[in-house]
Amino acid sequence: MKTGYVAIIGDPNVGKSTLLNSLLGMKLSIVSEKPQTTRGRVLGILTEGDCQACFLDTPGILKPAYELQKMMIDELRIAVQDSDVVVWLTGRWAKPEHVPRDLLKTAKGRPVIAVINKVDLYPKTQVLPFIDRLKDHGFHSIVPVSALTGDGIDRLKRTIFECLPEGPFLYPAEDV
Repeated sequence: MKTGYVAIIGDPNVGKSTLLNSLLGMKLSIVSEKPQTTRGRVLGILTEGDCQACFLDTPGILKPAYELQKMMIDELRIAVQDSDVVVWLTGRWAKPEHVPRDLLKTAKGRPVIAVINKVDLYPKTQVLPFIDRLKDHGFHSIVPVSALTGDGIDRLKRTIFECLPEGPFLYPAEDV
């Protein structure tokens, strides 16, 4: 059996909540075009076979301008520190220099999976060079997906499950 916590991090409106809902196969986390809809961690539990991933949907990465945003960044940092695996969600348009290195340093050796979302909106001739540029950043894996259509979600699940540590389930298998 494998089980563990998986922090989903990324910029505001990159699709973190949509990704969580897609991984779970149901709507659990609020999805909105309004940035910073997710202000605290949302827990979603996926149990398949002998694997259980406990996903933490987190607020978007930003430079805090006021106290509430500072609290949201603290929540984000705690989620990364408490997780066994980190999923960094980005869009195809992000530049590799936008990789949140300081935040990912708090992962301290845990596997970090780069997930490129919204690949259904762009031709492969644009997505593939972006994947190549991310390869030099030390990610455990780079997985292109469309959280909205579900394309690539099964591959992402397999990649996450491979990274989970061995151990008993943390929650009953029927919990979401």
